[in-house]
Amino acid sequence: MNKITWRSLSLVALALALPLFSQSANATTINFVCGSASSPFVACNGTVNASYSTPTTLTSASTSGLTVINDVGPVGDVGSLFSLAFNTGTGAVSITETLGADTSTLLGTITGQSGLQIGGIDVIGLTVDFTSLPADFAAFLGSNGGPGAITNIDISLGGSATDASASIIGTPEPASLALMGTGIVFCARLLRRKKKTAEATVTA
Repeated sequence: MNKITWRSLSLVALALALPLFSQSANATTINFVCGSASSPFVACNGTVNASYSTPTTLTSASTSGLTVINDVGPVGDVGSLFSLAFNTGTGAVSITETLGADTSTLLGTITGQSGLQIGGIDVIGLTVDFTSLPADFAAFLGSNGGPGAITNIDISLGGSATDASASIIGTPEPASLALMGTGIVFCARLLRRKKKTAEATVTA
């Protein structure tokens, strides 16, 4: 009887944990792109103002808007055009739908930056913490936010952007992690109590 109870409670603990682990495992990536990597091709149609203290040290970068296409995301948004804007001075990042089913806006904060000037071309990369996503993007990602990056921002002479890509990776919500932990701890206590009761019965 003790073995059956132990196994039953173990299965309960597993049942509580699996849905939460699945949410994390199913988290995917949202992606936006313009330039040579886009299909169909979408021109970035924007400029980036960048300054450096040395050819390898980016001090600031900003753009009021680059045209990007959502190539990985919710069904209703894939293929839609968005405007990507960022400013390292304020730390703000926004990706706003300009041509599609709605006017979704994804917001984030810049957490890191890098840049390189080489052969008349600038290449900029940013790391971003996306903190606000529309409901459909959050559902697709399996998270209300997550870390991301804006990479391969290629800038030609005159500041015109020729390529850019932005991605967001989902992370489990703290509430989900807390719920999972609470469920496992609760079941562990039940297991311990049942085991002590069984040992006391055998001893008696």
